[in-house]
This record gives sequence, C-alpha cells and structure tokens, in this order.
Amino acid sequence: MRTVGLFILILSLLSACAVGPDYKRPAVPVPTTFTEASINWKTAQPQDTVDRGQWWEIFNEPQLSELETELNKSNQNIATAAANYRQAQALVNQARAAFFPTLTGVGSVLRQKSGT
Repeated sequence: MRTVGLFILILSLLSACAVGPDYKRPAVPVPTTFTEASINWKTAQPQDTVDRGQWWEIFNEPQLSELETELNKSNQNIATAAANYRQAQALVNQARAAFFPTLTGVGSVLRQKSGT
C-alpha cells in the first residue's frame, strides 16, 4: 500500500513537468548593438570632500536659518547618538575591568563575655 502511494506521488510529480508536444520557444529579437554603446560616457568624479557650507542659506530666508540653528541645538538624533556613544564607552570600560587585578577584604569583630 505504501509503495503504491509513493509510486502515484512520483508519477504525479513527473507529469507536472511535462510541457507538451507542441511547445515552441518564442523568438526574442536581439539587437546587434546597444544604444548605450554609442554614447560617450563620462567617468564620475565625486567631490564628497568639498565643504558645501550651510545649504539653507541659498534661499535667503532668515526664518529658515533661525529654524536650522534651533534644530541643531535640540536635535534628538544627535542627543541619542551621544548617549549611545557614552553607553558604549561604559560597556567597554566594564569589559576592560576584568583585565585588572581586584582587591577584596573581609573584616569582622566578635565580642564575647563568659558567664562566670
């Protein structure tokens, strides 16, 4: 019974792969040259190191400049990044503490009175 079920399963899987006798591959037109080959491309020259200054000043809007100044003072992303940096420093210091010797001590005082 088990082998018959396995045989039927294998036959059904193989029959799902059949394409049919009348299948013909579609013709795809392929150009001999691409149009991009004839364009004179220029190599990119990024200038990310150039200081661009304060970009909002090109609009000559004093209110925008005031808002940007206020934003830079109370930017929560910067505050979060600074807090994350301080937390990372604390974790590194905590991990480094295991490299140094530790000194421990225990003290006790006991006072007894005999009952004679």
